[in-house]
Amino acid sequence: MRKITNDQLQNIISLLQTGKSNRQVALETQMSHTVINRIAREHVTDREKNKGGRPQLLSQTEKRYCVQQINRGGQENAVQVARVLENNIQKRVSPQTVRRALKLSGLGAIEKQKKPLLRKANVANRLKWAKAHKNWTIDDWRRVVWSDETKINRFNSDGRTWAWIRDTEEIQPRHVKQTVKHGGGSIMIWSCISASGVGWMCKIDGTMNKELYMDILRDELDKSVDITAENLSLNRNQVIFQQDNDPKHSSKKVQDYLK
Repeated sequence: MRKITNDQLQNIISLLQTGKSNRQVALETQMSHTVINRIAREHVTDREKNKGGRPQLLSQTEKRYCVQQINRGGQENAVQVARVLENNIQKRVSPQTVRRALKLSGLGAIEKQKKPLLRKANVANRLKWAKAHKNWTIDDWRRVVWSDETKINRFNSDGRTWAWIRDTEEIQPRHVKQTVKHGGGSIMIWSCISASGVGWMCKIDGTMNKELYMDILRDELDKSVDITAENLSLNRNQVIFQQDNDPKHSSKKVQDYLK
């Protein structure tokens, strides 16, 4: 067996401790694989064993960069993050590689929740409304009649439905969302509520427009205001009507009537 000096031994140990493989150290030091294997076995016992397989394409720093692009960089998906990696740090990887890195970092995908778009004017108006009512008492809020339209399905919901199932369990009837060919149909209604209870309800046939909405205000709302005032021992002019900013609600004709 070829004898090696103490300097060569220390150099080999140092290279092994940096994480280089036995083969890499053998090529770099011009030593045989047998010698390098023996030194690694005797002097570098705490080195992590190579798990084999293809080397990871992304370093830990690059994985953290991917997470930062999602959390603070304004990127929304793995495709966009992969494009940023290629453009910013010249690292070309597939979106699937980015997805694995994000999942290993604790991130997971969820369905986006729907939320109305708020422009600066909307935000300013909502803040103004909140400040104007911040000192209202419970008695003040009891005078408010709240209204809105809603669609009611005759058969099932339009939204997503969920069911619990075990990994090895076969599909059961409770796991299936039943549907019908004609869709089941639905109705659109208008109604209102207040501290005194539910107001009158109106079924809306066809498309709601400002003329139909005016008819609802003159009939169902008018009767609901009378009931609210009577139940809460208020004068009619003490009741406050609250609606949203739908265009037909805020039309000039409707606003003039409400005034």
